[in-house]
Amino acid sequence: MPQEFDGYRVAHIADLHNADFKGRIECQIKKQKPDIIVMTGDIVSFENRYDNAMSMVGNLARIAPIFYVNGNHEARLKNYAAWRGLLTSAGVICLENEIYMLKSDVALIGINDPKFFEHRTAFKEKVSQLCGTLPEKTFKILLTHRPSQFQLFADLRIDLTFAGHAHGGQIRLPKIGALYYPGLGLFPKNISGLCRIGDSYMVASRGLWHTFHMPPRIFNPPELVFVTLSTGTVPPNREG
Repeated sequence: MPQEFDGYRVAHIADLHNADFKGRIECQIKKQKPDIIVMTGDIVSFENRYDNAMSMVGNLARIAPIFYVNGNHEARLKNYAAWRGLLTSAGVICLENEIYMLKSDVALIGINDPKFFEHRTAFKEKVSQLCGTLPEKTFKILLTHRPSQFQLFADLRIDLTFAGHAHGGQIRLPKIGALYYPGLGLFPKNISGLCRIGDSYMVASRGLWHTFHMPPRIFNPPELVFVTLSTGTVPPNREG
């Protein structure tokens, strides 16, 4: 990581699902003074309601630049273009299979949720293609909704990934972790906390959705994530 990014702060929002936190999210983020805010999908739900999400986004846009990638719930919207237009009007940078250069040697890569691709393999192909356009020494930060492809991201030498989607497994057991998540089976790994494969790291958020859901959250509170980048000691896995 370039030395000038030592101390760089990122606020990470995932899986809001249009929940109303009555300004608490904006208050906490303002206190932390992040350099950027990243949103990794399912900020709204498929019911096509945007009111709470857009109220929050409008306030956050006055704090720091916002970068957004979509999730599987956005793929189910009746009019995704309208939702994207609202975000863009608020100043949000929507990355849809695109690269945004934070610095000449630091790339922010945004990939669409797999539900936006026609074929199952197209997601992997697009991530590979985007990474292939960057010089080898570029510090690569990936924004994605899905954490399940972490091995792929590590194979592509992506330095840091931000993801959401799995809600930490919904049900978590003390000292064991996630019990189950659809599509990932029993005791899924790399869906919460700081995860590591080789020299690649992933921050997987448990998400913010706190309203009634089946199954309900158990031993698994919602979370707002803050990450401070450091050029110092390499941290261990902190999945949790």
